[in-house]
Amino acid sequence: METVAELITIKTLHSFNTAELYKVRLDAEDIECFTFNANPELPIPAEGIRLEVKPQDLAKAQAIINSLDQDFI
Repeated sequence: METVAELITIKTLHSFNTAELYKVRLDAEDIECFTFNANPELPIPAEGIRLEVKPQDLAKAQAIINSLDQDFI
């Protein structure tokens, strides 16, 4: 298992549902994604929900995140 120091925050979101959507999309592309501060009981955490990936997945994950961001604009 990766340690927190080996992960890169790729996006911070303020909705549990949106964070889960991004995570599912990354997982579907075989990119292991970790969420921090995700709690469905607190739909809008003050510090945001961090999506983190391994450094070797950063470029591919960023392309997917950018595509999702365009879909939500």
